Order: sequence, then structure tokens, then C-alpha cells
Amino acid sequence: MTESREEPQHPSKRPTGSSLSIATGDESDPAVITQHREEMERLQQALSELDPLDRRIFELQAAGLKIPAIAEELGVTEAAAQHRWQNLFRSLRAKLAGPG
Repeated sequence: MTESREEPQHPSKRPTGSSLSIATGDESDPAVITQHREEMERLQQALSELDPLDRRIFELQAAGLKIPAIAEELGVTEAAAQHRWQNLFRSLRAKLAGPG
């Protein structure tokens, strides 16, 4: 298996907004710390609710693998890996954008 650490495929399909904030402002501010903690808890909850295959795809993508390498690692077609990635990404975005 060849690992690729390049930018993910299809960057034009990536959303421009995010429900998680970037670390800005005063990270020693208790309100900022609380906000970041709550965001991490929502992310951990959303990840724990993923199907095991989707969780593995997320982990491999987060490790920098591109879709072809993920497909090879999991023994599925590239189309199947891409489809699962797109669906799980939409699902995570919806869960993270919802009421916190």
C-alpha cells in the first residue's frame, strides 16, 4: 500500500464554511476554552456515532491518505470509498452544525 500525504482530492468540493471555529482570540480566555471544549465534545460524539467502516475512512483521510489509497486499504473500489467519504462528511457537518 502506498500512502499519500498530498492535499485531499477534489478541494473544489470542500465547503468554505465550518461549524468548528479556528483557534483565534485569547486561548487563555475561559469562554474560548469552554467553546473549544464543547466543539471537541460534539466532534467526539459525532465520530463515535459513525459506522465502523466510515470511522476507518475518516481516520485514514485524517492521516493524509487519498481516496485511491483508502480504497486499496479497505479492499473497496475508489468509487465506493469516495461515496462513503462524501456521505460521512455531510453527516458530520450536519451533526456539528446542529444545536450544540
